[in-house]
Amino acid sequence: MASGTFDSIVMAHRAVREFVERALQEEDVGALLPQIERVWDILPEHFFYEEQAGGFLDQIRLRAPGGEEHVTRLLAEHRRFESEVPELVDAIRRGDADALERLHEFAHQIREHELLEGLLGGLKE
Repeated sequence: MASGTFDSIVMAHRAVREFVERALQEEDVGALLPQIERVWDILPEHFFYEEQAGGFLDQIRLRAPGGEEHVTRLLAEHRRFESEVPELVDAIRRGDADALERLHEFAHQIREHELLEGLLGGLKE
């Protein structure tokens, strides 16, 4: 994996972790708009790197017990996040009454996703 690709993946994971930590403590949803917009800016490229041939998800397929099932779940979550995040950003901008609740739920979901990826990525050959 090229150094730039690795750096992009590390940066994306760091940004997601920072967002989750702040989102789960924040009660002012508008204060989180810049962070979720940043997360949205990096997720598509991050998912691309994970999903490319020979990438992270291919490694999970090969190395993890039940790898194909994990990959199916992670891919489904990627697609769901790709559709949910823009909707969430729009809800925050509109000031929807349920935007904070939706943001907290998204933060929980992406935290669980990242934890699973971390567990699977830590497997030894």
